[in-house]
Amino acid sequence: MPAATEADEADEAAALAAAERGFALWSKTPAWERAAVLRRAADLLRARNETYAFLMSGETGKPLLEARGEVNASAPKQRSGCDSRLWRIAWAPVFRGV
Repeated sequence: MPAATEADEADEAAALAAAERGFALWSKTPAWERAAVLRRAADLLRARNETYAFLMSGETGKPLLEARGEVNASAPKQRSGCDSRLWRIAWAPVFRGV
């Protein structure tokens, strides 16, 4: 079974700094590009289902079959979320009468 690693305060500080740098860049990235990245993440999640299910099962004690189902269900939801947000962005000017 996979094991979670331990982190100390220096690891925490490094992770927070990386998250802040990432947010600064991500927030300036156009919605269309962010959606493409998130769709790719959903594709990778589905392609690596067994790995993620195994990790989830090890971390939570969830049966592997249930973990597989949860991973399989999450990828389409992520893609759907991207598509619906892009739809709202694309049509927002029409709804605002612009």
